Amino acid sequence: MSGTSMATPHVSGVAALLKGLHPDWSPAALRSAIVTTASAYDNVGDVILDEQKQRASLFDIGGGHITPQAAADPGLVYEMNATDYGAFLCNVLAGPHDDIQDLIGDQGLNCSTLPAGVQGFQLNYPSIVVPANTTVQRTLTRVGPADGGETYYLFVYMRDPSVKVNVSPRTLEFSNPGDKQIFLVSGEYQGKNKTVEGVLIWNTAHHQINTRMVVHI
Repeated sequence: MSGTSMATPHVSGVAALLKGLHPDWSPAALRSAIVTTASAYDNVGDVILDEQKQRASLFDIGGGHITPQAAADPGLVYEMNATDYGAFLCNVLAGPHDDIQDLIGDQGLNCSTLPAGVQGFQLNYPSIVVPANTTVQRTLTRVGPADGGETYYLFVYMRDPSVKVNVSPRTLEFSNPGDKQIFLVSGEYQGKNKTVEGVLIWNTAHHQINTRMVVHI
């Protein structure tokens, strides 16, 4: 009735439908569209609960409850390519690279020529983890519509308001499909050892990009 055994075929089906609508989208764009348009509420409008009937954390629900109609027109996506994945894999599997080279060699990549030291939080993933004393960068790519520009305005919600999240810039302007904009995220807290969940939202009149976020101070 619930869990990954049910989520996997549903999400796979949505991904297939999105690929039919947007055959030029990469796997990363498909994932981003599904994750960033998902809802924190279930199919009857209630807050999603965990197995103990408590409010579920982001580690339980990920992006949330998928909304395929919104995913078909997300406005923006977090794009990634083989080079991004390759650099990350070369770092986390540091040492002899024979095995990893077998994985990335078909893409014409080599660990010796890829950026060094890439960590998970640096990947252009559609969720954000902000480690202590760290500024995290994300890049958003416009995937539509083609008629006219759009300006996205920022809203940040943290479950614990004592943790302050700094985002720069606080507006993003796009003119054409394919345009890219970068933003930076960091956290502040007057204390130590605190992990807080939240969401970073980019809004227009027609689109809402929900980026789930965990800040560790």
